Amino acid sequence: MSLDQTHKAKLRENQLRQMQGKFSKLPANKNAKYEINDFESHLVHVELEMKQFNSITGEKESKPFIQKFHPQEFDRMVEQKGFTGYSVEIIHDPKLNQSGESGNDSGNGAGNAEKPVSRMNVEELKAKWLELYGVEAPAELKKADLIVGIEERIEFLAAEQNQ
Repeated sequence: MSLDQTHKAKLRENQLRQMQGKFSKLPANKNAKYEINDFESHLVHVELEMKQFNSITGEKESKPFIQKFHPQEFDRMVEQKGFTGYSVEIIHDPKLNQSGESGNDSGNGAGNAEKPVSRMNVEELKAKWLELYGVEAPAELKKADLIVGIEERIEFLAAEQNQ
């Protein structure tokens, strides 16, 4: 059986399980209130919202929604600023174990200088923000917002050096 046939067979099996309600729910590793289907645990689950307010009453009119991305697709979206204008909260990241820590970190801190911004944890992002901006990151910023801000600052500094 080819890889494509295997993938199609697994997809059909998961679709049948979903229609019959024979799948298990798992807690998300970043937000325990959110449950994911076991067959979607390999995807990054993100809550997105393009905030909009009523100009007369000031009431919020927008509603957040959940979007699922393949991890590489999510990284590409972050790198290419595909979330510009959206409030982004990562709910489930398959690269993390259930405790919310990276499952493949060696723990010695080596290599952090070479680590891509999109792979940094929140503490590393806040430290990088402080390094680049010279001030602490605003507390209300979420991980994706920190990533976008850091990458924009890096681009700005690179352009400034090239002038």
